[in-house]
Amino acid sequence: MMRIGRQKRTVFGAVALSLLLGLAGCLKHGSGDGQQAVVDTPFVRPAQQQYSGQVLQVSDGDSLRLRDEHGRERRIRLAFVDAPETDQAHGQASARALRDKLVGERVAVAVLERDQYKRDVAAVSLEGEDIGLWLLGRGMVWHYQSIARRQQDPAAFERYQAAESGARTQRQGLWQERQPQPPWAYRRDRRQ
Repeated sequence: MMRIGRQKRTVFGAVALSLLLGLAGCLKHGSGDGQQAVVDTPFVRPAQQQYSGQVLQVSDGDSLRLRDEHGRERRIRLAFVDAPETDQAHGQASARALRDKLVGERVAVAVLERDQYKRDVAAVSLEGEDIGLWLLGRGMVWHYQSIARRQQDPAAFERYQAAESGARTQRQGLWQERQPQPPWAYRRDRRQ
C-alpha cells in the first residue's frame, strides 16, 4: 500500500474540498423573484458576492455591463481570461462573440474582487455554462495564467488550460495566426 505524507494528504484534502464546493455551487438556490443559479466558481477562495442580471452591453471580449436583479448597473471583467484589445488583431471578433452570446441574456455572476477600474472581476455563467471557458474553447481569449496560478481553483485551471490548448490545436479564433500577440504584451508595447 502506498504511503502518503501529511503535507500531500493536506493538499489532496484541499483539492477534494474545493471540488465538492464547486459541485455544491451548481445547486440552485431560491430567491425572491424565482430560481437563481449560483455560479460554479473557479476560484481558490469563496466568491465575495453572487448575483444575477441581464447583460446590457459588451465593451470588449472580456468586459460587459449588466443590470442586476435590484436594477443597479454593474461593470464586469471576466476572471482568468484576457481578450485582445479592440484595436488589436482579433479584438473585434472576440467582442462580437461575447456580444452575440450574452447581450439580452440573464447571467449568474460570482465576484472574486474589484479591480482598479471599479469593475467586478467575476466568473459569469449562462444557464450553467462558464463563459470564460466558452471563450477559451473558441480561441477568443487567452488564459490569464499569471493571475490564475494564484487565484484559480486547480481543477478549473486545468479545464481552462485544456480549452485553450484545444483551440490552439484546432487553430480556432486568434490561434489561426502562428504567434498571436497576447494583449498584455500589446498593452506593454503601446506604453513604451
